[in-house]
Amino acid sequence: MTSFETQPVCIVGMHRSGTSMVSRLLNLCGLDLGRPYELTEANKNNPVGYFENKAFNKINRALLSHLGKNWDNPPAIGDGWEADPALVSLAEEGRRVIESFAGSPHWGWKDPKTTVVLPFWQRLLPVMRYVVCLRNPLDVANSLLKRNGFPVEHGAYLWHHYTRAAIRYTEGHRRIFAFYEDFFNDGAAELERLAAFCGLGEAGDRSGALETILPDLRHHRDETSRLLDHPQIAAEHKLFYLGLRALVAGASANSGGESDREAAVSVRVGRLARLFDALRDQQPIAGLESELVEKEQRLRELHAKLQRLEQAATESRRGLGFKLTAALARIFGTGESPSGARKRS
Repeated sequence: MTSFETQPVCIVGMHRSGTSMVSRLLNLCGLDLGRPYELTEANKNNPVGYFENKAFNKINRALLSHLGKNWDNPPAIGDGWEADPALVSLAEEGRRVIESFAGSPHWGWKDPKTTVVLPFWQRLLPVMRYVVCLRNPLDVANSLLKRNGFPVEHGAYLWHHYTRAAIRYTEGHRRIFAFYEDFFNDGAAELERLAAFCGLGEAGDRSGALETILPDLRHHRDETSRLLDHPQIAAEHKLFYLGLRALVAGASANSGGESDREAAVSVRVGRLARLFDALRDQQPIAGLESELVEKEQRLRELHAKLQRLEQAATESRRGLGFKLTAALARIFGTGESPSGARKRS
């Protein structure tokens, strides 16, 4: 049985939601993410580094490719694809990566793509702790607009999909929710909360870790009012974020032990997600009913138009008949045959 102290830590959440920052902080506090050369190199999009293990990244890309998907076109949530026998070789590769951390008392990994393929890893590691990274969807969307050129509405959709996947797949497991914005308000408290949850104790350099929270790296910062007023962010996405924010902030203000608060937040977040799922299930039904009413109205309009056309055609035929009769009367009345020959007397 895996003890709490040795359970691996899986850091999940939408791209551009602070997963790299959280991974860096936990790494400096003693969480083993792999050897330096095994991590993705820093670049202009993440100048401090991704703190992302290349081996996990490679498998996640292969999983998405197998599903005919990509990080920006993720698979549907909860459709059971992880049981596909064709994934056996990738599962074996995953086990080898996991075994490479044997002997490490505190280890974990981060790759935002893990969020949408988590069922695969849960078959290999049934017991894990999860750090769920969250951020204002407008900040995420603006960051993706700058980095990838994605429209704001697509960036917000991806935020919503990844966040729902993170909550759905970690339901019933030990998890903690970390808002990107909170690290710039009280970094010390957030770091202490995360380190305690991950079982890191007093290991690592806490003061040195705090110094890595650089305000100038917070490129996109949109207040809640701007989120609410933004026309390209769906109302569902706005409400989902605000609900999550309220639940996490509200629990932090309550009394009680840290583990009790995190457990309470986890339960409430799960309820919120299920409520939104139920509303999403009802929306297609309501949409179909509305569409049916519209189609029935359209059919009635088309039927009325068809009747008017038929009536017009009847009147046109009747009018043409009168004109032909009159024309023939004039022709024969003047002694002209239809062929144009004059009748003999």
